[in-house]
Amino acid sequence: MTPRPHTPIRRRSGTDRDLIELLRRLDGKSYGSYKSATGDWDYGDFSIAIDRVQSDPYAPPSAVRVIASPQTMGIPDDCLSTHTQRVASADFLLRSFSHAIRKMSGQGSGGAGHGSPVQVARTGQEILERSACTVMPDRVELRFQVHMPARGRTIQGLTAARIFDQDVPDIVVETFDFVSDQADRHLDELHQHVHTYEDYQALQQALVDNNWVTFVADHAILARSPDSFARATSATNAVLDVTRLRTWAYIWAGRSIAANRTESAAKGNHRPGSRPRRTQHSNAALSIAANEGCPSPAVDPITASTSSLAALHATSCRYD
Repeated sequence: MTPRPHTPIRRRSGTDRDLIELLRRLDGKSYGSYKSATGDWDYGDFSIAIDRVQSDPYAPPSAVRVIASPQTMGIPDDCLSTHTQRVASADFLLRSFSHAIRKMSGQGSGGAGHGSPVQVARTGQEILERSACTVMPDRVELRFQVHMPARGRTIQGLTAARIFDQDVPDIVVETFDFVSDQADRHLDELHQHVHTYEDYQALQQALVDNNWVTFVADHAILARSPDSFARATSATNAVLDVTRLRTWAYIWAGRSIAANRTESAAKGNHRPGSRPRRTQHSNAALSIAANEGCPSPAVDPITASTSSLAALHATSCRYD
């Protein structure tokens, strides 16, 4: 049997009104007709790109991007000049987009909270470079998903039109507005986010320059686990250089309170407001642990080679 040739979907372009009218005309048609909305749509201060439309109502949601200019958004140059600043700005925008979805819970056509047709990648405590949002000196792209509504396999075009006329623009404006009179706090939070990540990068360089492995500052707040945070009872200035690594490593292997909490908290690149603060460890740091109740041979973390670590893994207790 000769396979059918793949026919690429024609991308359309137009204004936001063109997209909304198109969705209204699709009301009551079969679900596959949604693919005609694929394309680029100009909303004025930003544009929406519908890159992939889900094949049926039960498939993963449709892939959508919002594109805007940092200058139009009002992002200042001191949040765009370096790669570090742009990574932090992108992380902040992604969190703000997620916050705007939750804030608008119960509003709009589908309720932009739990069960919302609008979704975005989840973020954790750490500031990271993510593909979901990219910030460049002349362009910002944020990727999210929209579940295109249907009754069975019949398009609910009026509901889809309301999503792209109300929910999506409201969330984007809430996220991208740094110029209005109500945006001062939003801009201050962006600056704090960028400065926090710049501090993290500077501390990482200080660890390298001074040949340090980790430190826990006075009054540091450490984590019992990645999801449960508590104030440490005996946090002290403990800057470790390579000559003291052996002592620290064996304390760590014993899972002492300070070491156990530092392992989670000392990643250091946490967003402003997260609990683990004033701790840091080198990106090259390594912790070694065995399963509870399982013996493991003594390991010297300073002289251990890759082969000996592999042997340790092979001879230690089975991992479940």
